[in-house]
Order: sequence, then structure tokens, then C-alpha cells
Amino acid sequence: MPSIDQVTCEDIEAEVRSLPKEESNFIEYEITPYTREEIKVECNISNEQFDALLATRFKKMVCPFGVVIAGTSLFPSPNIHYTANVVANLLDPAEKGKIEEGSDKEKL
Repeated sequence: MPSIDQVTCEDIEAEVRSLPKEESNFIEYEITPYTREEIKVECNISNEQFDALLATRFKKMVCPFGVVIAGTSLFPSPNIHYTANVVANLLDPAEKGKIEEGSDKEKL
């Protein structure tokens, strides 16, 4: 494994392509001016946070337990859902549908 300063875009793309193709129960949102209110409510983010997302190249997102996971249009949707599942399992390992007390949500 190369050190972090030796990692290339090609290395990252190869790693992303190798992720399992997965779905999640989390809704994937398209980041547009038209989805502002829905995303603000469902993901519990402010206007400023939404504007910051809108100003970037991020075009889609999911919010497991309010943790924003965003990707560009080139990032495959199954990989965003895979990441959402990883985050959800960290916050709710017992799969009760709520954040476990003492979880590290704030760190995420």
C-alpha cells in the first residue's frame, strides 16, 4: 500500500470500483435548488450547509442518522449506499433504528 502522498487518482478510482454493489434503506437526494427544503428537513442541515453543498461538485447525498454523505455525479450510487450502511452500522450496531447511546456521531 503506497503512503498517502503517493496515492493517485487512479488508485482511488480503482478502490471505488472494487467496493461492493450495495443498496441501503436511506433515501438518495439529488442536490439542486429544488430539493433544498426536503434535504434541510430530512438531513437536518442549515441553509448555509445546503448552500455549501450546492456550491461544490457534489450532486447526490444520503443522510444516515443525519450524517451527510455526498458524492459527485461520477461517484456510483451503490458506493454512496455502501458508505451509508457503514456509517449506520457504526451508529446503530444493534440495528434498532436509532443511534446507540455513546456513539461517535459528533466525530462523524
